Amino acid sequence: MSILKDLKNFVTGGAAKVDLAYDKEVLSHGESLQVSVTVKPVDETLIFEKIYLRVKAVESSAHSTTIYSEEKLIAENFQISAGEEKTWNTEVSLPESAPATYIGRHSSLHWSAQAGVELPGVNPTSDERRFVVNKRMVYPVPE
Repeated sequence: MSILKDLKNFVTGGAAKVDLAYDKEVLSHGESLQVSVTVKPVDETLIFEKIYLRVKAVESSAHSTTIYSEEKLIAENFQISAGEEKTWNTEVSLPESAPATYIGRHSSLHWSAQAGVELPGVNPTSDERRFVVNKRMVYPVPE
């Protein structure tokens, strides 16, 4: 029975539960995002190659385009025992040129983050969680 469970976890990415949480979900331009990533093995002790946090901005209209993407390495080569839960805290700084979140009639731009761990087979990941980036827009006024 254990072989079938191992095969299922290999194929589905169900070997670990991965969650992420923010200190706040709305950022003013220039602020950093504080993120906590929690990993918990489902059934047995697991050895992970790495845990990462992927942050991206996707602009959508008739088609979607990823206009910003960054993957941050949080930890490498670690082991978590069955029943144990481990949390890492990290900070993500967005570039000065990062566009603000917007929702328009025909298009939108959303920011999100997703954490994951690398294991043999399908990598377990957290749900993708959105956050908002506010930015004060300054437009030149013609004289």
